Amino acid sequence: MTAKASTAKPRTRRAASKKTEVERILLPANMEMNGLEESFSILRAKFPPTYDKCILDGANINVIDASGIQLLVNFVSSVKQKGCRVEWDNYSLQAYQLANELGLVEQLGD
Repeated sequence: MTAKASTAKPRTRRAASKKTEVERILLPANMEMNGLEESFSILRAKFPPTYDKCILDGANINVIDASGIQLLVNFVSSVKQKGCRVEWDNYSLQAYQLANELGLVEQLGD
């Protein structure tokens, strides 16, 4: 038996569509200077990001000061540099007002 040469065009592989992975981060109630150790631990565990989109959930935030805002600004900036989009869910009114007073609302992401 002899093999015939194939005249069919070689198939090209289709690029697989990239699945968006989402990470939800529930922020703690105390984001003041004296409670930042817990906040830092939570955020540090999520860095560097292994996901495409990060959702920060601020529903639990009861108290926040400038140190807490700065921690969030640094985290958001760092994950964005790694190509991760940041969105907020249940944005804390107190966090928003303080970030607004400090002129840092845009640095906190969407």
